Amino acid sequence: MVLRRPLGGREVHKGQLGRLLGLGRLRTVELPVMPTDRLEHPGMGGSLTLLTPKGKSQVAYTEVQTSARSAAELDEVRIPAARCGGIRAQALTPRESPTPVERMQTEDEC
Repeated sequence: MVLRRPLGGREVHKGQLGRLLGLGRLRTVELPVMPTDRLEHPGMGGSLTLLTPKGKSQVAYTEVQTSARSAAELDEVRIPAARCGGIRAQALTPRESPTPVERMQTEDEC
């Protein structure tokens, strides 16, 4: 639903969707889109970022309202990494994900 929120107005929203589509075309970026018909999914708990620096261990960064937390220890990264895997499993595939974003960008309600 966050993709459907026209924060900043209609033209700004269209630009934001275009920027997301551009980033999603980069080979180093994945933009999984969660279909709105999913009643529950692992991404409902808030923002999640996983980073895997070259030659180093994975790092997790989470945000919930006014709290942010980073974790680098294997035991702490395991839960956010599992959440990310669950999100990927329920989201559209990389080939399917751009379609609803492109559709939103051209819709009048955007």
